[in-house]
Amino acid sequence: LLSCPLDEGESERFPDYNPKEIHYDKEKMFAAQFRAMLSAVYGGAQAVPSVRANMGCGIFPTLFGLKQELYEDKMPWVQQHLSKGKLAAMGSEDLKISDEFKMGLEHMAYMAERLEGTGCMVYPMDLQGPFDTAHLVYGDAIFYDIYDDPAFIHHLLELSCQAIFKGMEECFRVIPNSERMVAHYNGLVMPRSTGGIKTSEDTSTLLSKEHIDEFVVPYLRKVL
Repeated sequence: LLSCPLDEGESERFPDYNPKEIHYDKEKMFAAQFRAMLSAVYGGAQAVPSVRANMGCGIFPTLFGLKQELYEDKMPWVQQHLSKGKLAAMGSEDLKISDEFKMGLEHMAYMAERLEGTGCMVYPMDLQGPFDTAHLVYGDAIFYDIYDDPAFIHHLLELSCQAIFKGMEECFRVIPNSERMVAHYNGLVMPRSTGGIKTSEDTSTLLSKEHIDEFVVPYLRKVL
């Protein structure tokens, strides 16, 4: 899975853009991802050259109606959160594919078209696990309510799962051959026969074993 950085000549040949520039520009997004893909090619090992719409880890929370803040010097981030009351009243029917998510899908379709026949793959947007997604949507109050209102957190985690199901189905529609296999980053390809899904578990690392068993594992298992 080794990769190799671009040399100076290649760096000049393939322009680099900051996270704010690429977010709504499919050509700049592809150019930025092309550099990462080349590093896998130049590694000459077992890495699988692949690209994605690098929309940030808050892209699935946009299905709840949130919008990410964009920055030139760092990845997009969710700065605003939904209230407990609003989330408690939400059902799966309230989750919508956002304009921001649609743009990511357009990026993916554009990349798939440009890479057709090359063997390079397109992989899904940043898929955080259900608890990570819930944290991004609700904010740090989640750490209190796992004690104070666990029933609400279970409701929120169900919504997170539904958002993941809805968003991933849309991703699969634009990823070539996704019925057979799915790439994740430049190092991993998983057959759909074994699930084909990879999630990032960032917030989950802050929880106790007991809370992981109650609030993370059942919902992660449901997604897988």
